[in-house]
Amino acid sequence: QDKAKFVSGGAVELYHNGTKKFETTNTGVEITGNITPTGYIQIDDSSSGGNLYIGNSSDLKLFHNGTNSYIRSGASNAPIHFDNNSGVLGAKFVPAGAFELYHNGNKRVETTNTGASVTGNLNISGHTYLNDNRELVLGAGQDLKLFHDGSNNYIQGNNGSIILKNS
Repeated sequence: QDKAKFVSGGAVELYHNGTKKFETTNTGVEITGNITPTGYIQIDDSSSGGNLYIGNSSDLKLFHNGTNSYIRSGASNAPIHFDNNSGVLGAKFVPAGAFELYHNGNKRVETTNTGASVTGNLNISGHTYLNDNRELVLGAGQDLKLFHDGSNNYIQGNNGSIILKNS
């Protein structure tokens, strides 16, 4: 059984129990099986060509450009998912800028082309600030608006009466 072959033209092949595990090629090396380092794997900054590609078509790319670190989906319109080992989704980055956060696999926060949407309760432990001429709008038909124009405070009812109640 071969343990190593040094092929004319520059290729080197290494074998384990008769099975090729490592070979040099004209583009680099090919490894069959797992890589189990006892130290770390270092990849240079992307300005030096150091990228980690994952997938048959370089579907996922990880790199550092010397200043920032990046995770990129190489497949067109393929989102990047963060989940636990059992496949429960925690976060998803969708191409063109959308971001989604999940709790126990249920979407709770997502960015949209007009801002962000929250499903469920939004519990705020501090103050909520709106700049002048920004409205707090309540009701499906924008029934109640609260705002400040820089000089005056407004409570505007667009449907029905405004009723102030005490407990």
